[in-house]
Amino acid sequence: MRQLLLAIALRRLLRLLALCCVLVTLGVQGRQWAMHLHGSPSRLSALPYGLPLTPLTLPLTLFGAALLIVGLLVALLMPSAITHIVRCPDLLTPLGFLVPLETGFMPWVMEALAHCGLSAPLSTGLRMGLGLLLTTLFAAWITQLVLSAVRRKQADALSALHGLPLHALRLSPLMLAGWGVAQFLLPWSYRLLFDIAPLSAPIAGGLALVCWNLATAALLPVVMSRNLTYLKAVASGLEVSVMGLLRWLLPLLAQMALLGLVTWVFVVQSPLPPSEPLWRVHVFWTGGYESANHWVTDITQSAGAPIPSLFQTAFALLFSAFAMGIKLILVERMNPLYSYRHREMPDPYTDYFGED
Repeated sequence: MRQLLLAIALRRLLRLLALCCVLVTLGVQGRQWAMHLHGSPSRLSALPYGLPLTPLTLPLTLFGAALLIVGLLVALLMPSAITHIVRCPDLLTPLGFLVPLETGFMPWVMEALAHCGLSAPLSTGLRMGLGLLLTTLFAAWITQLVLSAVRRKQADALSALHGLPLHALRLSPLMLAGWGVAQFLLPWSYRLLFDIAPLSAPIAGGLALVCWNLATAALLPVVMSRNLTYLKAVASGLEVSVMGLLRWLLPLLAQMALLGLVTWVFVVQSPLPPSEPLWRVHVFWTGGYESANHWVTDITQSAGAPIPSLFQTAFALLFSAFAMGIKLILVERMNPLYSYRHREMPDPYTDYFGED
């Protein structure tokens, strides 16, 4: 009885700590933003898309638009994700720790490394390694909760911490490969192709990125849930990703478009005519719970108004929760008991996931 009460108290304490981390981070960043507004100009030097925005209304407008679009996508393409999160609120607990660490701790680490006198390559390598380690730990934690929420209808953030180092170790090669392909291999291939065929390079680069994200969509949950040798689990994850492509194609394409696979931005600087539209292709790996939104980055940079840290945290929370929702419906639609289209037909995923 004491152990049960202790476990309940620890679970509630973990949720409370996650909530406090988010509230404290947002409170501190909100105070900094309010203080910065007093000395900021009343107008933007360049108006994105010609909209009459100010340094105050620009981040508010962007966040409101993102919130509306994410809400519509969830309601139209993956409403069951809301059911899972409402039934298992512990799914959101890791985000309460991850996002403040990314938006508060990591910038502090970067600043500390800059004052340590380290060489630029070493400082960059340490920052990237620490970021990858942090992302891998939370990817393992979140994936464990997603699998439990879909297959057992319950998720316990405290219990999911048991064996977290081993789970993170199992996922670390996949996170490194997914991140490495998106950040190095695809950009290098794009530059090589641009030298050969500059007109077709953007289209080919975008298609390659889409194919990479679709082909690895189910990789993390399959490798985490299957008690196979590592190479067989990876092969199973790739096979399931391809076999079930039509089941989660629309949500994944919507996620890539929303994150800014291709962005289109132009600004108006009165009394000058509008600038030429600027097209950009961005690389990322959605399989690892990507939360960076390139639309926001490109629009704020074009307007000459960097996004405040308060809204960086808000956007990270929003798109991290959206990435988790994608994983929830992906695992749900891999499971034959929750298949939304093949309820009466033999399911090819039984060999991988079995019946609960």
